[in-house]
Amino acid sequence: HTYEFVEAENITWEEAREAAAERTYNGKQGYLVTITSEEEQEFIESMDTTGRIWIGATDSAEEGTWRWVTGPEGQEDRGQGRHFFTQTGDEGGNPVDDNYENWGVGEYHTEPNNHNDGEDYAQLKGDKTWNDIDNSGKYVGGYIVEYGGLGTQSEQESTTASEPEQESTTAIGVDPSFTFEPSPPTVEQQVAFSAG
Repeated sequence: HTYEFVEAENITWEEAREAAAERTYNGKQGYLVTITSEEEQEFIESMDTTGRIWIGATDSAEEGTWRWVTGPEGQEDRGQGRHFFTQTGDEGGNPVDDNYENWGVGEYHTEPNNHNDGEDYAQLKGDKTWNDIDNSGKYVGGYIVEYGGLGTQSEQESTTASEPEQESTTAIGVDPSFTFEPSPPTVEQQVAFSAG
């Protein structure tokens, strides 16, 4: 898979989800990143990003039921997305079926905590732990797009959209199992990622 950080200050989660789905890389459709392993988390932590970053998880459909709703994981469970974490009580919870999670644990609270209600969207904080937050985009520096796993652009019947002017992008990593057609474009930085 290929990963790209898109700098977009104060973008909402919904806007980031739409923008990620409009992006393509070598014919592969993009989506908000789904972080499903410790190795992938470590790779994401190595990325050069700014501010808090949106990722593809939400509990907006059912409070406390956290799902990956983007990428191939978003197609699971009849299109509801992969249920990977169940929030219990006001703070914290438990992973579902040993799914990976990296919610922040602090001195005064544990994530997700749905603070002030309406914290239904997942983001990476500066320390790269996960946080639930509202959809306002406050303090957000951008989002991470993952490419791969959804088929090609023609298979998805998607089109490449023009990028909004306020965004700047940095392609940051390529999984060596991802096959480029015919060769990758020049990127500012490439880092190998292996999930195994």
